[in-house]
Amino acid sequence: MAGINIVKENMYIGLWSAMFDGGDYLAVAWKTPTGPWEATYRFRYHVDEKVWHSEDEKHWYTIRAEDGSDMSMRAIRDALHLVFKLGQEMRQFTNGSYVECMGDGDAMTAILMSGDRPNIHRLNMTEEEHQAYLKAEMRQRHD
Repeated sequence: MAGINIVKENMYIGLWSAMFDGGDYLAVAWKTPTGPWEATYRFRYHVDEKVWHSEDEKHWYTIRAEDGSDMSMRAIRDALHLVFKLGQEMRQFTNGSYVECMGDGDAMTAILMSGDRPNIHRLNMTEEEHQAYLKAEMRQRHD
């Protein structure tokens, strides 16, 4: 899995994020207009300070419900709440947050752009800023 993609037409439950010693946790739950509820979550272990093209170690997981019913939505949400709560109770997660969305991709994008989320601020880069960042990173690799 290459990442979490926000699609305008999808319906989202919310966003879970937290830091832990040496890494961060991120989870998003959604469903397509005709599909079942799903969630993608990942544990990222930082090895450098890069946001884009990092060598960080990422472990991706997916949960998929049987259908798009309210009962399945609650099951997916409760499973992600459990992971989050265990991380907090075991004092592994810090700076954690859960933000409910219950909206489409535009609503989820607004949530992603707000607040203190690990590395989310880089999504605000313009294409020009992103290209300059990539060029600088390539120069570093060749030096």
